[in-house]
Amino acid sequence: MKYMVRVNKLAVGKTRGEPRSVRAIATRIAKQHGVSYKRTYADAWADNVTQISGDPVIHDDTNDLLVALKRAGAITGPQMVRMLTLHLTKKDKFRVRSLRRL
Repeated sequence: MKYMVRVNKLAVGKTRGEPRSVRAIATRIAKQHGVSYKRTYADAWADNVTQISGDPVIHDDTNDLLVALKRAGAITGPQMVRMLTLHLTKKDKFRVRSLRRL
């Protein structure tokens, strides 16, 4: 992992040569705050809209946990976005390449 991000004093990414996953950090923060993901009506609606648009509905435990942490106020919006970006760039299905200036 190229970058390191600090969330609630916990480092995500490479620290002292050892990678720490977003999943591990999110799980630790969730335990500290007693947070777990609970599906809401809005989540069901978003799944239905995604399905109707023809896209597959793919659930990911880490994504759901990050949403729950944000809803509970355990992490901020920008922290959630950074962690979600790091998580998705590590997944093979969602490889993201950086844009180059032309």
